[in-house]
Amino acid sequence: MQKEISNYKKLDEVEEDLSKKPRTPFTINDLMKYWIEYADLKKQKGRAGYYSSLINHKPKLDSESFLINLELDNLIQKHEIDEDKIEFLSFLRNKTNNFGILLNISVSKTDDKNIKTEFLNDKEIFLKMSKKNPNLNALKNSFKFDIEY
Repeated sequence: MQKEISNYKKLDEVEEDLSKKPRTPFTINDLMKYWIEYADLKKQKGRAGYYSSLINHKPKLDSESFLINLELDNLIQKHEIDEDKIEFLSFLRNKTNNFGILLNISVSKTDDKNIKTEFLNDKEIFLKMSKKNPNLNALKNSFKFDIEY
């Protein structure tokens, strides 16, 4: 077990020196073309959630530093992309021929005051639904449903 852990450490410690590799300029349009291409690859591999995270959130590019900022909705999305970050960056770097690309992922802050959590029992759920759709009461009465409260 200890030997396996030390092997992982050695793999993590070996990082490729990218300072001497090309840093060809690219536009946000170029980035979006490759961004969508990568998202499609993930969708084909059955990773629809990952695909959705990339497609529904547009990256912002600092064209001077080649820093890509991506703001996501939640930590689950961030974790999923973080796990694949090395492969994702490698794909983008090779496609753009720019090995200075960096990816910064953040999670948007939600205003907790606007989030309302409601816990309802069965009776409250039915009453709320029947307010929105009065036909539910008619359906319940015509079929003589005994909805347990």
